[in-house]
Amino acid sequence: MEAIGSILSFIATYFAAKENVLTWPLSVIAMAIYILIFVKVKLYADVLLHIIYLGMYVYGLVEWLKKADGKQTFHPRYMRFRNFFLIMSVGVLIALLSMPVAVYFNDSMPYLDTIATVFALISTWMTAKKYIETWIVWWGLDVLYIYMYVSKGLYMTSLLHVTYLCLAIFGLYKWHRAYKFAKLAASAESDSDTINFNNHIVMETIDE
Repeated sequence: MEAIGSILSFIATYFAAKENVLTWPLSVIAMAIYILIFVKVKLYADVLLHIIYLGMYVYGLVEWLKKADGKQTFHPRYMRFRNFFLIMSVGVLIALLSMPVAVYFNDSMPYLDTIATVFALISTWMTAKKYIETWIVWWGLDVLYIYMYVSKGLYMTSLLHVTYLCLAIFGLYKWHRAYKFAKLAASAESDSDTINFNNHIVMETIDE
């Protein structure tokens, strides 16, 4: 089951980079598998965490489908720096406030684990909103996860996050490229509308 969950998570991340809505149902299935695994080994804190992840993935699916059905195309976009800084600051604050809870429950790496958890949830929300900075956050998280899993001797899991690291770079490239193309298309459409308007004015002048 763990192997299936890992494979589905990898494919889901690849689909996210490609802006394919299938990323969300695959993530939901992967999270459901992990929830079953954690229930079996009685890691109930992880069960609760992955239920939250499950809810976030359902939210992402609804968000992408809702935008896809709208009149305006849902393209990747950058956040305003002020908003990005605010969200990151709130994430740091939540992580600091949550660390004593992780210590209380005897988490083996309470500080790093708390930071990773909080920012993974934030980055999932950013992915649902198609904010390009999500890939930068995921890149930092993957580096953190690689260190954590290597420290625990979980070399296969750390290797999986090396592939996620590569996918984060790929996702950043693909989403930035889509953003640039969308911006060029919008600019071309605006120029076309201006030309059509000017031609209309000229024709009206000639008719008079």
